[in-house]
Amino acid sequence: MIKRCILRVLALALAAVLLMTSSGLALTLRYPQRGSNISTLQTALTELGYYSGAIDGVFGKGTRTAVRSFQADHGLAVDGVAGPATLAKIETLTGIQIGDAPAASEKPADPPVNTDAPTTSGGLFGGVYTTLQFGSQGDRVRVLQQALKALGFNPGTVDGNFGSGTYVAVKEFQKAVGLTVDGKAGKLTLTKLESYFDAQGNLISGPIVTAPPAYETPTRTLRYGMSGLDVKYTQQRLAELGYFDDTADGQFDTATQQAVKAFQRRNRLSADGVVGAKTIAALFSDDAIRADAEASATPTPTPTPTPTPAPTTDAVLYRTLRYGDSGADVALMQRRLMELGYLNGTADGQFGSITLTAVKAFQRTNGLTVDGVAGTKTYGVLFSDAAIRAEAASTPTPTPSPTPQPQDPTDPEGIPERNLSQGDSGNDVKSVQKKLIALGFLTGTADGQYGSATAAAMKAFQQMNSLTASGEGNQSTYVLLYSGNALNSMGVKLGQSAPAYTNLRTDATGPAVIRLQQALVKLDYQLTVTGVYDDATFEAVRSFQALNGLSVDGVAGKNTQTVLYSGNAKKFPTGGSSGIYGSMGYVAPPAKSQIQLLHWTEDVKGSMRDYQAFLVYDPATDISWSLTIIARGRHCDVEPSTKADTAAMMAAFGYKETWTPKPVYVRLPDGRWTVATTHNVAHGVNPIKNNDFEGQNCVHFLRDMSETEKNDPNYGVTNQKALRDFWYKLTGDTIPYK
Repeated sequence: MIKRCILRVLALALAAVLLMTSSGLALTLRYPQRGSNISTLQTALTELGYYSGAIDGVFGKGTRTAVRSFQADHGLAVDGVAGPATLAKIETLTGIQIGDAPAASEKPADPPVNTDAPTTSGGLFGGVYTTLQFGSQGDRVRVLQQALKALGFNPGTVDGNFGSGTYVAVKEFQKAVGLTVDGKAGKLTLTKLESYFDAQGNLISGPIVTAPPAYETPTRTLRYGMSGLDVKYTQQRLAELGYFDDTADGQFDTATQQAVKAFQRRNRLSADGVVGAKTIAALFSDDAIRADAEASATPTPTPTPTPTPAPTTDAVLYRTLRYGDSGADVALMQRRLMELGYLNGTADGQFGSITLTAVKAFQRTNGLTVDGVAGTKTYGVLFSDAAIRAEAASTPTPTPSPTPQPQDPTDPEGIPERNLSQGDSGNDVKSVQKKLIALGFLTGTADGQYGSATAAAMKAFQQMNSLTASGEGNQSTYVLLYSGNALNSMGVKLGQSAPAYTNLRTDATGPAVIRLQQALVKLDYQLTVTGVYDDATFEAVRSFQALNGLSVDGVAGKNTQTVLYSGNAKKFPTGGSSGIYGSMGYVAPPAKSQIQLLHWTEDVKGSMRDYQAFLVYDPATDISWSLTIIARGRHCDVEPSTKADTAAMMAAFGYKETWTPKPVYVRLPDGRWTVATTHNVAHGVNPIKNNDFEGQNCVHFLRDMSETEKNDPNYGVTNQKALRDFWYKLTGDTIPYK
């Protein structure tokens, strides 16, 4: 129980107070000092929002500016020197002790305590409010866990290890009591927690919550490999509806993915296991269908002379159906097509080629756009009394023209008189192909065969010119295609010069964006051509930049576009064995002969530049991901380049955040391979947005052990030992101590 741990914590508190009195408050830090105390100061200033540089233990100009800003805001002498008054104020606001005691981020083991020490008042934590965060260990973490559990917040196993369960529980507590929700138990969080207990560690009143907290609707798309409170709320909601029977731990694992798919199938959504906008809306609505609900939400229709019952509900007509889709809504559409004579067989709920042909035939007969896509307009006619039956069509063939080849075969340059789609052939197809070739959307020769390449080129033309992008030829498309006003693949009219490259960024629109998207799609980057520089485009550009050795910022500037349109740009690779890769796709491991032992300051640091990207390959899992350089101090501060890289990195670490160094191979920007160690805990500044990683992490390259022991004696030494062990296992060679 909590009371038994208080005795030990109070003794620790007394020792900490003596330490603070003897060292911390007498300390003065100033430019240009170095050391672990500077690192702790930088960490505290970062938490307070005054410092955004690297946590490198160097009291440089950036640190001095941050100290001055802090002093000005808190009525202190503005001299840029962190003296006793300044340090005392910082410690009071953050709970981070700046002195001889190591920073909390270094995860020190708790010192031995005397369990027989006399008790004094001071609350659960004995007056010691050093920040506890992910990776912290010891009795104070155990007290934190027990207190959270007593108040109704589940931290998981009470083991003294600040893991993901404790992190989520702290965030839930902070939210419940109106504190900043960051998952760190600093002074404000710890003192607020203490206020619910008396001096003996007994609850003053009952738990804050007696049931799981109210659900929050997620604001981002959730998918396999992600984590967070929104994932936990999703799991809790799925459990409430009977789809999920595992622990709601905030980790989007295989069980969660299967539960999402089951919910989607039951609620007539696309069963892709991704919690997007439609799934979120359905899942958190009052109309969500439970797993144990009746198998059919539609009453059985009264038997009629017609063997196939007519559809009687609009409940499944909310989404557009196209080739490859499946579900109850597809089956409903198939039954209606069968009733009208356009489809034979069974309504199997699979939108295959036969169903596609039936939809197109219905659209032709009923005067709709013949694209094979069942959208709002097609539904409106299909389920109306005015729908024309197949046997009532004016002609036995779906072609509206009475002649199968409406164009004069001797006039291949004329405007087609019929709609064209895949499988058609003739001089009118050849005429369309010539126009598409002249405008740069199609390569090769005009052969008169409307194949997949012609359809793709037609779709690209339609997208560039703001037409309905069906990929089929129709009269509205022909009007522009055969005019002098059509935009070519460069986004300009024929005869005009190509536009200068302008920076394209989020929310940009227009032909330049369409051209960019089309070029990325051709290189297999995952996005849809919309003409709007959306999140998918932003991520695709970042992936492209990472793979092609460009600065990774998600902005398509001159350098990015020059490479993209050069004809030599690298495609998004596919393949591999383990199935989870970052923006680089699958990367084969280097041969042993390629791996060099490179020194951080002598060989690596100077060859890099900030916001360059490099590749990490994990030999333990065969997973690779891209990291973008944020800063270069005694080690390399980085962030995952894209969401895909964050997902790959988390998969390599088994979806658990840990400071334990992982040995990896690194392919540097100049192509050399070397060894390093890394972790996956987000901390510090967060310059890269939209990558699902709220902070930075670190990569440690080889350093001299004597220098590391002097300047980075805790976590730095831990990484150097791990790197040396890895190199010995890899080569059998021992790295000199130096």
